[in-house]
Amino acid sequence: MRRVWERQRAAVLLVVTLVILLTVYRSTLLTQISGGRDASGEISPYMDDVGEMQVALNVWGTIHHTGYPLFAILGNLITSVLRGIGMDAATAPAIYAMLWGLAALAGFYAILNRLTGRAEIAAGCTLLLGLARSIWIHNVIAEVYSMSLAISALLLAIALWPTPKIGRGRVFLLALVGGVGVAHHRLIALLAPGLLLAVWPVLRSEGRRLVATVVMAVVIGLIGFLPYVYLPLRARAGADWVYGDPSTLEGFWHEFSGAEAAFLMQPPAGVDGLISDFADTLAIIGTELTPVLALVCVAGCVVALIGKPFRREMVIAVTCVLPTFLYLIVQHRVVMPQATAMPIVMVMLFGAGLGAATIYNALQTVSIKRWMPLLAAGLVVVGGVSMIGMSGAFITGLTHDPTGVQMIALASHVPREGGQAVLWLPWGPNYTAVAFSKYVTKTNADLNIVTHKADVQALTAQGKQLFTSKDVLYRFGLDYWDGQFGRVYLSSAADDVVALRREPLTADNTKDTIAVTDGIVLRTVSLCTTSDTIHVTAAWGAIQTPSKNLSVFVHLLDAESPVPLAQADSSSPVYGWYPTTRWSAGEVVYDNYTLPRMANGTRIAIGMYEQVNGTFENYGTTITQVGEALPCN
Repeated sequence: MRRVWERQRAAVLLVVTLVILLTVYRSTLLTQISGGRDASGEISPYMDDVGEMQVALNVWGTIHHTGYPLFAILGNLITSVLRGIGMDAATAPAIYAMLWGLAALAGFYAILNRLTGRAEIAAGCTLLLGLARSIWIHNVIAEVYSMSLAISALLLAIALWPTPKIGRGRVFLLALVGGVGVAHHRLIALLAPGLLLAVWPVLRSEGRRLVATVVMAVVIGLIGFLPYVYLPLRARAGADWVYGDPSTLEGFWHEFSGAEAAFLMQPPAGVDGLISDFADTLAIIGTELTPVLALVCVAGCVVALIGKPFRREMVIAVTCVLPTFLYLIVQHRVVMPQATAMPIVMVMLFGAGLGAATIYNALQTVSIKRWMPLLAAGLVVVGGVSMIGMSGAFITGLTHDPTGVQMIALASHVPREGGQAVLWLPWGPNYTAVAFSKYVTKTNADLNIVTHKADVQALTAQGKQLFTSKDVLYRFGLDYWDGQFGRVYLSSAADDVVALRREPLTADNTKDTIAVTDGIVLRTVSLCTTSDTIHVTAAWGAIQTPSKNLSVFVHLLDAESPVPLAQADSSSPVYGWYPTTRWSAGEVVYDNYTLPRMANGTRIAIGMYEQVNGTFENYGTTITQVGEALPCN
């Protein structure tokens, strides 16, 4: 009867722990297409591939190397179910990944509770594990690493689960789950030394059956690779989203082997590099747990190693993750180190739990034992609050980044050119955000999109018109596009959208144009308004090739004063990317600007300027009345 009560109590504590974590996770859950950026605006390694997952798991697509086929198959199934009950397409893949994360936490709780017999210790350590930064992140975004941790936790539980006798069945079960794990992510193979240590007594007792047992285990392990048939099947079926070309043997091997990342597999640059990577690994662990909690966990591991009750279990657990720790030092940048360190964090908290149980069991004084649970609970609360304070805002910034939504809006403004428009974006979060709107939500279903690997020459030969985002030109500037086209001609096609042409837009007629200077004219200016913005479109022209580079001023003015209320000046036309000295005779260059709408802002002044002897010289100033603007479509 007591045993039944203890099991029920343990189950309740697990549920309570997971509910607390879900409450924390709720405000940080990814519920929109990933923007891929952190608060600084830089692409985050945590979010780099999340948009790809959100697309692939909605359209039965395939994922980048090494394919993650089982994750993709199960993800598409569960995403379909979640969408069928009303969940939106952006959130469903994140919930799927969260289910793996919850499974990892449940497995961790189960083995720690089983070994210590202390559900409170298991609950406290599980709560802290769920709040570790990378584990928290991967439980609220669509990524493969929550499944990796779930498999790692299951392997640890299988290896350490106490039974009267350890037989061949455990070897084969580890082989099966391990094969699934390695097929999912190759780094799970680094757990092998610890797993072998756990079943070494069985292997040693096999005698002449050892070879047969090992061969059988290998065969069982290979079962985990069967889902790889998904990649060529989906490619040959013409799936909307296929990474690479797994339909061919060469393409399949390229993805299966992760050859695309081979260039990253470089050792550190000498002793200084090793020291730097070692220090960064320690810093990552400190960020995952907070430095104080990390030290507490190390102390717990030491206690567990010294004490007799859990020494074997602690040795096996440490042996499981020691290769991962060494890998982080010698191959620090091949796989995101924060994700790679997740099993280490798990074992550190596992050791903290075993250490706490060792101390509790060793205490003889009843009065001290009575207070220890309260002390431990206090430490868990303080640690948990510290971890939330350290990571909560950071994670919220990742999952609420609006860049992806903004990219979809940008794509919707790309002129369709009768079906000939192609939006060119480098592979990454911006591309996958637009792909989500094309293949999943269908809001941009009529827009062709390509990555930086596309054959630009072939596209233009087919009569396609290329467009890109203005921000792309920071990475792929005029020199790059001159190399693609021979010479590139730019023009703004919509807000933040740049048209890339092999030949310039031209017009000979200069009637009704406004002379600016140096052979430049202003052909037209038009305005449209929304509730809070004014959109300005200018068409510049070149009677001859200008001899100097001019800047553009766009000012919002009140009815009388020349002092701007707001401005959208640019160092050069087309978002600063197209100097006037590149313009050819007869060329027409379109330009778009956005200003805030203000109650007293009644006029728009636009023209060009240059600095002469430290002063600004304006040319071709043209005034347009805001009140004459039409609503933007």
